[in-house]
Amino acid sequence: MSSFPYPTAVSRDDFAPTQEEFDADAFLYTHHRYASLDSLLKDLKRLSDVLNDELLNLVNVNYAEFIRLGKSIDGGLDVVNSIQVEVRRFSKQLHAINANLKSCSQTVKDLIAARQRLLSLKTSIKLCCVLNDHVTNFQTLLNLDMDTANDESLLQHLKNLTSLYLSFSHLFGVVSDTHGDVVFVNKVLRDKIMSCKFEFNAYLDEVSQTTLRHRTKAPEIILELLNIYKITGREASMIRLAKR
Repeated sequence: MSSFPYPTAVSRDDFAPTQEEFDADAFLYTHHRYASLDSLLKDLKRLSDVLNDELLNLVNVNYAEFIRLGKSIDGGLDVVNSIQVEVRRFSKQLHAINANLKSCSQTVKDLIAARQRLLSLKTSIKLCCVLNDHVTNFQTLLNLDMDTANDESLLQHLKNLTSLYLSFSHLFGVVSDTHGDVVFVNKVLRDKIMSCKFEFNAYLDEVSQTTLRHRTKAPEIILELLNIYKITGREASMIRLAKR
């Protein structure tokens, strides 16, 4: 036995969101086909009034919250502006400090480079002084009169000359490689050293000829001469003198 159909009032639950598109005809037929038109209009008007009141209350509450938020933001703008001013000032100071650091860094680099140049110049001066002393001592020793010297003195004299010769030759090579642009080296020492080498070779030839003519000379002198010719790269000159 079927129950008698009673009309039902329209409520907000009837309009719960669904995945399907709202169909008014299907909605009325399914839920309210037994209700009169006046009843449906009254229910819809009542529901509309309730929703309008709720919406108005919601707007009023949110508007009050919006006003409070605006006031809080308005009060915070001064703080934000103050922070922005400080940040800009700090940024300018930071850029200035960075520029000063770069300038100081470049100054330090320039000072280090200048110090290196001074140290190099100091080393060059020391080497040139030592080299000049060796050349001067060599020239003084070379000009000594050894014609009447005994074999022992002549032997020591040759050793001293050879030692100085090797010393200033080595120093001159070092100075030329590392400080070849020094005017004193190119204009003064180079000519003096070339002259000393030429005079030393001539002196060796003279002593060798004298020694070979006088066979009574100590063999140590001949051996020393052979050694000197060898280390100076002039063995052929010694052989040529011996054949005369």
